[in-house]
Amino acid sequence: TTVAKFSPSGNYIASGDEYGRLIVWAWDTPTHITKFESRVFAAGLLDIDWSPDNTKLLLVGDGGSGTMTKVVTADSGNNVGEMVGHNRRATSCAFKQSRPFRCMTGGEDNKVVYFKGPPFKMEKTHDYSTFVNSVRMSRDGSKAVSVGADKTIRFYDPETGDKTESIANAHDGTIYEAAFSPDG
Repeated sequence: TTVAKFSPSGNYIASGDEYGRLIVWAWDTPTHITKFESRVFAAGLLDIDWSPDNTKLLLVGDGGSGTMTKVVTADSGNNVGEMVGHNRRATSCAFKQSRPFRCMTGGEDNKVVYFKGPPFKMEKTHDYSTFVNSVRMSRDGSKAVSVGADKTIRFYDPETGDKTESIANAHDGTIYEAAFSPDG
């Protein structure tokens, strides 16, 4: 298993593995019934994020020579968008937790990609000098951030995808993960 995330309601968990398999299963029953299981990428599924209404999953990973980013329905795995924008492994994703729906992804192609939807379509791309390791959005949907191997923290407007500010050399080394506190 490479990633597991609770749904906003806390009733379900979506998990992914190194073979590109997605499993959505119930947390609110003692038997943890599998809702559905599907292979979504040629290789690893690296990050998952839920839409705020528990109905969609944003998925990133290693699609081989294919798609690196997808949005699927959480109840059946049907595609809501196969998004272009990355040409190498996508390593991180974030779903804006308020409407209108917005998504951000980051990857080993040194890009942060911003999507509007559904149907989800690429709106903007921001270039990094190195790998992008993590993208996250605050719970209230007012802030977005990306971090990477270049030791820089970059902030974005989640409504437009525009870069708002940067903190260069925020760490002595590579920054691997970012997270917002519950109050943003």
